[in-house]
Amino acid sequence: MDEIIQVRISEEEKKIMDLFINEKKFKDHAEFIQESIRHYLFALIEEKLDTIRIHSTMTIDDMNESVRESRTHIFQEIFSNEGLFG
Repeated sequence: MDEIIQVRISEEEKKIMDLFINEKKFKDHAEFIQESIRHYLFALIEEKLDTIRIHSTMTIDDMNESVRESRTHIFQEIFSNEGLFG
């Protein structure tokens, strides 16, 4: 039969445990934010690709270059001083 062990914890230990639990919740929230940003970025890139496809005179290399420029611009906006993570 399993033995049940009861342990009393101090208020300080409880605060530390609460901080750990809150940190875990924050990490889960941070993962959600990262996933949302990822979806947003891909949507912007897809929108840019759709715009590029309209210009049928462009070559594949032109399209790839335009997508690279868009991706670079998007990341610069997000991580700039004025951006989301600046």
